[in-house]
Amino acid sequence: MRAARDKCLTGAIDDYASWKKSLIDYTINTFTKVEGGVDNQFPLTVMRRCRDALGARCVLNNHALSSPLRESERDVYDAMKAMKGVVNFQTEAPRGMGCRWRATIAEGALLGAVSIEVWPDAKYQGFLSLTESNVRELAAELTSPIGVPKAEPIEKDCTGFL
Repeated sequence: MRAARDKCLTGAIDDYASWKKSLIDYTINTFTKVEGGVDNQFPLTVMRRCRDALGARCVLNNHALSSPLRESERDVYDAMKAMKGVVNFQTEAPRGMGCRWRATIAEGALLGAVSIEVWPDAKYQGFLSLTESNVRELAAELTSPIGVPKAEPIEKDCTGFL
């Protein structure tokens, strides 16, 4: 089963070979094994394969951005930063990141993010629950990075803008 998964994910990169001008956004997270535990090495193999095969068209992405960074994703983040090239992120769900908007976007900026997708729905405390000023502040972090603010404890029902 693992061999089939590995072949599928690395082989998918070849599916994009004929699209010579398109950027290929390839989402990479640490793999959770069916039998338990995590696999930090295979995602790195996929990332290298993508960059080797597609060059600058390979956009590395991750959908678990939070602050502090998840320790289980550390190898993926370190490799993304070291590989250079275009890197994008999607934030973890606002409740999962404790609505630590400033710190989470700051983490992505420090990792070299070109863009960061954020959860929109106000019912999940997404960015539509923020003020226009808050959203502008977050957007500015990509062009004028700030230091990562100290992580506050996660509240059960996060609200507001931390």
